[in-house]
Amino acid sequence: MKRIKFTKTNIEKLKHPTGNRPDKYFASNCPALAVVVQAEPSLVKSYYGSFGKIITLPDGKLKRTGRYKYICRVGDKPLEAVMNEVRLKLKDWKREKSQSSKSKTVADLVTAFIAGGAKGFRIKKKGGKLKYKKKTSEDYTSKLRIYILLKTINQNLIERLTYPIGNLASAGSLKDIALNKLTHEDIEAFHNRLESTPTVANRVLACLSVAFSWDSKRGKDRLFDGTNPCLRIEKFPEIKDKKFLEIEKVLEIRDYIISRSIF
Repeated sequence: MKRIKFTKTNIEKLKHPTGNRPDKYFASNCPALAVVVQAEPSLVKSYYGSFGKIITLPDGKLKRTGRYKYICRVGDKPLEAVMNEVRLKLKDWKREKSQSSKSKTVADLVTAFIAGGAKGFRIKKKGGKLKYKKKTSEDYTSKLRIYILLKTINQNLIERLTYPIGNLASAGSLKDIALNKLTHEDIEAFHNRLESTPTVANRVLACLSVAFSWDSKRGKDRLFDGTNPCLRIEKFPEIKDKKFLEIEKVLEIRDYIISRSIF
């Protein structure tokens, strides 16, 4: 554990590491405050609350676990203000419910979909059942694991998907929001966080919508009781590469060639 006295000068001197893992530094002059320095080529340094918490597992056993609470990027707030925020909010952070509580979260629904739904049948309004193609199933699983469950070593992406936005419940990780508190605005806030990559934002939203639609068809086993919260969220415009034809046009040309072929 790297512990230093947090001053503006000392934090500015912290060098960005090489490789894939960020460096973490803990304040000797403010318990529960840490700075995470992202690896090169990133220039990001961020403040986090750092604290231990005892949670109750489903089997009743107690477990002590370390937690981090994102505060802001270095430079967004004065250091003294960040220290005061840690002192004022630490007790509240420790009281926040974790995923081990009885309330089911977005992560629980997505995990269930990956385990059972992504490898099953497509949701169709009409016609018979069609099993997901392997490529489609793998795409759903990959996007949901990375962007919803945050199973990635890309710390910049994790920070982008946990950066506080207004007073929404999703001023943290979407995966940790209890399903009984999830709103349409939470999903929209998540979608907005990916604005810099519009195509990815729209694809991830579509994957998440499929997961909620799958859950709604599970009867008594469904986890979310409301209407699919991903519906009616306006998608970002996508810049299409003019060098390539639309797939519909490709199929049209293919069908024409086949129709004109002489065997």
